[in-house]
Amino acid sequence: MRSLKLKHSRQYYINKAEYNRFTNKQAAYQIQLYNDNLVDDMVENQNNVEVINNQSMLFADLTALNKPIVYANYSSIMNSSLINNNQFQQMLIRNKANEDLNKIVEQEVTRISDNLRYVEQVLGKYNIPVDFYQRQMRKQQKTGRVHRKELLESIAMQADKVSRSEGLNIPKPFSYRNPDVMAENLLREQKMVSENNIVLEKNRLSVANGGEEIYTMKEWVWTGRGQTTRHRSNNGQVVSINDKFLIRNDKTGALDYMRYPHDPIGSFSNSGICYCECRYF
Repeated sequence: MRSLKLKHSRQYYINKAEYNRFTNKQAAYQIQLYNDNLVDDMVENQNNVEVINNQSMLFADLTALNKPIVYANYSSIMNSSLINNNQFQQMLIRNKANEDLNKIVEQEVTRISDNLRYVEQVLGKYNIPVDFYQRQMRKQQKTGRVHRKELLESIAMQADKVSRSEGLNIPKPFSYRNPDVMAENLLREQKMVSENNIVLEKNRLSVANGGEEIYTMKEWVWTGRGQTTRHRSNNGQVVSINDKFLIRNDKTGALDYMRYPHDPIGSFSNSGICYCECRYF
């Protein structure tokens, strides 16, 4: 009884949100580190840009980085007694996990590929001395994480005497944006999507086995973790399991009908990097 009360307490969801945030940030850091290592390799081996066209390598590497956390999100249904001896259901759930995984990886591949193309353009137009790049990188690492775009542009401006007001003359189709925030956002969305899928699947399997739905209601829980201050007024809103919450952004007033926190059908102002939770009961 005590554990059940804890599971339905606000503190339980605050702790859950904090754990998810920590896990996602760790995973997002690994994606960022992977991106940064590829940029360093390009600068240090400027005559070999083969990695840019090696999409299969990027896809395989990013799949390996994301797969453990995505599969962990589906583990409770994969190991559930409802489907434990049903190989067909196991396969369906595993296919759903792979579908989520591929969506995440495809977006990360695109972002990192764009970054590498931007670096290729910089290296093709400006003088980036390798030894100077390495020294500056080590110097910046002592004060915090190095932003590769800023580092590259700073060195290019110094080496080629480009004024800051002029900036680097890189064509518009080429851009550079760090992937860590995007990766955290994608993993958070996948976590909430998988939880909802698991709840609905457990309901379906229970009914198929002659029982009743296990979950009939859901509650929006504001945790105060991540960028969730904009959703405080929505705390405690309860709807039936198949209905949508009407969620208001406390800062902008934007309204969205959402099935759960971070629902991709909502606008980014309500869906992006949100660590609210959903209590199913």
